[in-house]
Amino acid sequence: MLDRYVGTLERAGLDQCVLLAVVSTAAWYILFDATGGDGATPLPGAWGDLPEWLAMWATGSIYAALVLYRYIPTTSRGARAAMFALAGAVSYWIGVNFTIYASPLDSDVATTALAGVATAAGLGCLAMTLGTLRFSGVSFAALCTAGGLGGAAVGVEWLSELTDEFVVGHLAWQVLTCIAFYYAPGK
Repeated sequence: MLDRYVGTLERAGLDQCVLLAVVSTAAWYILFDATGGDGATPLPGAWGDLPEWLAMWATGSIYAALVLYRYIPTTSRGARAAMFALAGAVSYWIGVNFTIYASPLDSDVATTALAGVATAAGLGCLAMTLGTLRFSGVSFAALCTAGGLGGAAVGVEWLSELTDEFVVGHLAWQVLTCIAFYYAPGK
């Protein structure tokens, strides 16, 4: 079943890939609206934290399953799918917690942009090391730029205080990185 799913993703065009990134953002919104979470729970400290914590980890895994699974090679697909799902979850957790707890820069926009770059770079390294993408300086820079722009969009939303849901920022990060991955060279 995994082979059929990944095969379908491999044949998807850019429009379908972007649609999957939008679906991933919608899943994120539904999960966090349902749990009332902000994604900043490092580990569940009490039973009440568990839904938010699981929603945060599921969000990154959903992005991996919808956007990154197309880059899983045919060899060791099951194990690599699990690694990609875990990497998606960890990257999301790192980005959120880096922004909220580390905040190394004076600007929230710069901090979220840096988090966006770091998470995109991490997932890019995974897709190049364990996946079917080949390293290219230009495509890696494009991926990091996409992550930075998406992260900056989260920061702008954070500063505007119009909403605490960051839907536009998440959508920007997921769609822009999806496009950058799509145009990265394969092995």
